[in-house]
Amino acid sequence: MRIRTADLSDLKEIARVEAACFPAAEAATEEEFEKRLTFYKDHFWLMFEEEKLIAFVDGMVTNQEDLTDEMYEKAEMHDEKGDWQMIFGVNTLPSYRKHGYAGELIKRAITDAKEQGRKGLVLTCKDRLISYYARFGFKNEGVSESVHGNVVWNQMRLTFDEGLELTKIYSIAGLLSRGDPLIRERPFRSPHHTCSAQALAGGGRNPRPGEITLAHRGVLFLDEMPEFSRRSLEILRQPLEDKVIRISRVYGTYDFPADFMLCAAMNPCPCGHYPDMNRCRCTPAQVMQYLGRISQPLLDRLDLCAEVSPVDFEGLSSGRKGESTQTIRERVICAQDIQRERYKIEGIQFNGELSGAQIEKYCKMEKDARQLLKMAFQNMPFSARAYHRILKVARTIADMEATESIHRHHIAEALSYRAFDKKYWN
Repeated sequence: MRIRTADLSDLKEIARVEAACFPAAEAATEEEFEKRLTFYKDHFWLMFEEEKLIAFVDGMVTNQEDLTDEMYEKAEMHDEKGDWQMIFGVNTLPSYRKHGYAGELIKRAITDAKEQGRKGLVLTCKDRLISYYARFGFKNEGVSESVHGNVVWNQMRLTFDEGLELTKIYSIAGLLSRGDPLIRERPFRSPHHTCSAQALAGGGRNPRPGEITLAHRGVLFLDEMPEFSRRSLEILRQPLEDKVIRISRVYGTYDFPADFMLCAAMNPCPCGHYPDMNRCRCTPAQVMQYLGRISQPLLDRLDLCAEVSPVDFEGLSSGRKGESTQTIRERVICAQDIQRERYKIEGIQFNGELSGAQIEKYCKMEKDARQLLKMAFQNMPFSARAYHRILKVARTIADMEATESIHRHHIAEALSYRAFDKKYWN
């Protein structure tokens, strides 16, 4: 499959695909496409199988923020310097659907709009497609004023505010590329364990963002976590809770954004073999000191902890493959769709954003699930924070199974992800 923009020679094929995808009342005519190609052919994205056109996306650029019916009719409204990329149609021949081709075209349109410096993209869709476009970051703004084809349409918008926000952060830090100064991808930061507390938190006479803020909207990965100083690790507690890091200096207090995902890896002791006492050469004091760099309050803020057992030779050489990344991805996308639909009136998208009141509303447990959680709290010193985090994880596990209520086995699995610290930090 190949993707390219259009020219007038593609007119008849574009009209053919349009007619095959939409009823006559909604489909644009060949004459309308001819006018569109005259004004904005570079805003047609065509997908070919060899020489056959199988799918396309099109739309004008304008400074108007909302998509109107007038835009479909008047191609001359196109403004190449406009802020918003409108999407008029996402078309895939019926026999080529459910292969991800439309998604590839949408991604290409999004990428081009970013590179062209647009503020974002706007489209309208029917109710059944709201969750589909949400996968790409579009947010539903409610019923559109459009009456195109005598159909009720929902206006959806994808903005690049996040990219601009990240660009500002990296600009302050002096880390922008001269050749391409716009941050287009979510960051992944992996500081070395010798990183100082100030380098992690940010600061200086004229405060600059540290690694925590540079990971905003992305991932902060700490490899060999206990090798970081305890002072550095304790700095993580407040931003993990508040999504902002506060730096106080003589001249004032500075707030830097810090909404990141913390991922970490570690050995259970300096030599890496504990609790296998046949191989471990560390003293109990050395193990305690090593693990003690990670405090219980910090552990309390980690939702998922998993122990990876050593793999023997047979396991390494067998060639056995587990579940594919693509399969897992599809299951995750389905869970995300469920969450976006559930929280569309709450102003959030995912379970991890639930407040205390929202947890009570949306994390309904079956009787046996509640009983198991009660027993866990009676036998293990969990905090109130842990209670909320366990419920949010259990809610997500239930969503992965497309289950409305939280069952006993969902709670059991969520608890298992918090048993790790009880094994090593007792």
